[in-house]
Amino acid sequence: MEFLHAYAELIDKARSGKLQIDDYQGTTISITNPGTIGTVSSVPRLMQGQGAIIATGAIDYPAEYQSMSKDILNQLGISKVMTVTCTYDHRVIQGAESGSFLKKINDLLTGQENFYEEIFADLEIPYEPIPYSADTYSGPFGGNTDSLEYDKRAIGVWRLINMYRMRGHVLADLDPLGKEPKHVP
Repeated sequence: MEFLHAYAELIDKARSGKLQIDDYQGTTISITNPGTIGTVSSVPRLMQGQGAIIATGAIDYPAEYQSMSKDILNQLGISKVMTVTCTYDHRVIQGAESGSFLKKINDLLTGQENFYEEIFADLEIPYEPIPYSADTYSGPFGGNTDSLEYDKRAIGVWRLINMYRMRGHVLADLDPLGKEPKHVP
C-alpha cells in the first residue's frame, strides 16, 4: 500500500508540474510526451542510470495526408496515428526486447488480452467498450463506386503519393553550395 501512496504522490507532482531532479533518481524507465507540443516522432535522451525512456508523439494524420479534406480522408479510410518510440541502453535492454515491448503496447491498444474491458471494470464505467475488429469497408477500390472514373482518380492519387514518397528526394534542393538541381523526368 505504501508503494501505491508514493506512486499517487508522484503522479500528483507530475500533473502539477512540481517534479524535481530527485524524483527521477533511481528510475529505470520513464515516459515523455513531446506530442503535446505537436512533435510527431521523438528520440528522447536517456538520463544517467536509466534503462529506457518511452516517447509518445502527437495524434494526427500522417504528414502526406494532412492537407486533404476530411471527406476524402474518410473515403480513403485514413485515420489519425500516434508514434510511440523507445530509447534504450543496450547494456540493459536489447533491441528485440524493446521491439517486443512496443509490440505489446500495440497489442493492448488493439484490444487484446481484454485490455479495455479491464480498464472499464477498474474505473467502474457502466458501459461495454466498443470491440476492436478489422474494417471490412472496401472503399473506392472495392468495385462499389459510382463510376470507373472515380476509381481512376483514386488510383491516380495513390500513384502521386507513392511518387513523392519514392522519388521526391531526387528533386529536393538540398545542395548547400547552391548548385542547380538536376532535372529528372
